[in-house]
Amino acid sequence: MEEVNSFHTWIRKKLEQEGYIGDELEGKMKEQLLFVPKDLQKLAEEARFREKARAALQLYIDSLRDSENHVQMKKQLLEGYLQYKG
Repeated sequence: MEEVNSFHTWIRKKLEQEGYIGDELEGKMKEQLLFVPKDLQKLAEEARFREKARAALQLYIDSLRDSENHVQMKKQLLEGYLQYKG
């Protein structure tokens, strides 16, 4: 049985709302998931339910100040997921 990953589910829904479908959707998902390592994905999922994890993740997000595209994409994804109510 495959474990449901709410971070992946959130990205998929977000991209579907942006109009991505089929192979484009899968490709864009893989691309965006490359920006956020699995340990950060797990921390983000925990942050939705545990205040200590949320505080740790928020500190990490606040530390992302580099203007490089991949850093800003990681920051946007993590911030967006924290605001997700699904």
